[in-house]
Amino acid sequence: MSRDDHTNANNDGEDNSNEQSWDKSWENWNNSSGDKHSGNNPSGDDAPTPYGPTSHPEDAPGGFQGYNNGYNSGQGSGQGYGEPYPYQNSYQGYGASQQQGGGLLEPGSGKVDLMRAIRFGFKATFANPVVWILGTVVLGLAVVILSGIGGYLAYSLDPTAASATSGISTGEIIINVISAVVGFAISICVMRGALLTVDGNKVRYADFFRPINVGQTVILMIVLGVIGGIVGIAVTMLTGEMVVVDETVSAVEVNNGALGMFFILFFLLFLINPLYSYWIYYTADGHHTAGSAARTGFKDALRNYPMLLLYSFVSGIVTAIIGVITLGLALVILVPALMLATVHIYRQMSGGNIPVEQA
Repeated sequence: MSRDDHTNANNDGEDNSNEQSWDKSWENWNNSSGDKHSGNNPSGDDAPTPYGPTSHPEDAPGGFQGYNNGYNSGQGSGQGYGEPYPYQNSYQGYGASQQQGGGLLEPGSGKVDLMRAIRFGFKATFANPVVWILGTVVLGLAVVILSGIGGYLAYSLDPTAASATSGISTGEIIINVISAVVGFAISICVMRGALLTVDGNKVRYADFFRPINVGQTVILMIVLGVIGGIVGIAVTMLTGEMVVVDETVSAVEVNNGALGMFFILFFLLFLINPLYSYWIYYTADGHHTAGSAARTGFKDALRNYPMLLLYSFVSGIVTAIIGVITLGLALVILVPALMLATVHIYRQMSGGNIPVEQA
């Protein structure tokens, strides 16, 4: 939702009467000056002509348009695909910050400040608890219910699948496809709400269902999903070979080779995760195709790799520990806060707009 949309929704449109009065006076001044130089001025005074146009934004054709010429969060991309820092404000030369959604914004520096992102994540979560905390509870319950329905449907389609010793049943394939589609839709909507929040907007539930650049986002999600599926199959195969149970002698043998390969693969996945996990935000933000998001996202992530790796490690450990200690109750706050912090990190390293942090 754009800044103008918020203004109109509150019936607080700008009063342009002063601008119209100024434009009329300016027009009269120009006409008067023209009459004097053409001999039509009865007074005969040779008044000075007004100054000519300058490079200042207020002298641009159509007058100064304010900061709304940049990215409009409610209407989609304000710039073309593939720009590395799509949100940078063209008015930075004056040291001004862009205002959008009721808050001041400034372009990210291209470098990640983890503590600033985390502070923003928790602040934004508590500033809009009905959406982020209550919404997380509702979404969690919906996922549990849908998972139960999916399991029931899979059993109904193929009751023998549970006892099958090999192969994947048709019911499982159908349920997995449906689950993937629902998961993609939920992820895209949640990302949209988070991006609007980083734009300084206090989002409503309706805002989540107005995503942009959906096609490119889905393409990138499918590609990453296929790669993740291949890796998942490899992990599953290694897991099955790690432990061998000999029922004849009631003994359990550990395959050290498979166990070692499992930990090596897990460690490699951990190391490369920060290099691709932020790509999806580039397309969801409406400024990139799937290909340009991968290229730009990789470069930005590589430049900030140590900080992204640290964030991935610490956030994972903290989430696991707090989740166990609180029996999952604290996750209704921690999950949305970290989600918003992650989007804030993306905006920082991509040079996008982020809220000005008050001292």
